[in-house]
Amino acid sequence: MEFSKIQSLLYVPLFLSTIFVQHFAIVHSIGVNYGTLENNHPPPAQVAQFFKDKTTIDRIKIFDVNPDILRAFPGIGIFVAVTVQNGEIPNLVNIKYAWRWAANNIKPFYPQTKINYILVGNEVLHWGPQNLIDNLVSATRTLHRALIRSGIQGVNVTTAHSLGILESSQPPSLAKFRPGWDKGDLAPMLQFLQETKSPFMVNPYLYFDTHQNRQISLYSNQTQVYTINTQNKHT
Repeated sequence: MEFSKIQSLLYVPLFLSTIFVQHFAIVHSIGVNYGTLENNHPPPAQVAQFFKDKTTIDRIKIFDVNPDILRAFPGIGIFVAVTVQNGEIPNLVNIKYAWRWAANNIKPFYPQTKINYILVGNEVLHWGPQNLIDNLVSATRTLHRALIRSGIQGVNVTTAHSLGILESSQPPSLAKFRPGWDKGDLAPMLQFLQETKSPFMVNPYLYFDTHQNRQISLYSNQTQVYTINTQNKHT
């Protein structure tokens, strides 16, 4: 298989595009977002074998619960993060619906496929609409309970945010959550993540940030930013 064909499936490295913040641990892993919007892409089993034999990738993130992909990754040592579609969030507040979702989309494949994270929606706070935002934390908690009731242990439930949740990120040490989301939405989400020891996840997309932040993020030695109140130097 040509490497370029595999490359077309992959967006950017998962641990560059998604930050896992969990007890400030250092992550010694690399993964990719496995996108499936393109046509003429290799079958999942071929992609999985390529990852195993030709790369050091040990985890992937998919943007749905594609059963063909989940069937392709058992027993090869690669962790898989799956995503609940945004439109399903209001339904997941209902424990019976959440239980059926887990029974249909996770239980048939786990633990043979090493599903480690379920992301409830993608960048919900940034894109909305409001009914999804209002139900996000409740849906996350309910799905977590449904997994436990289904006997599915070891799968953490979280969600992925955009950097739009930050009021400012220049320089990084001065970043803070936007007012309105900080207490009403992010505080209860952080409480849930702390209770369940699940990661807080963000999609930074570094190349879309400001010029100054790009230089900081890409380790350029041409720009240094010093913050007086934190006494931090960003290079």
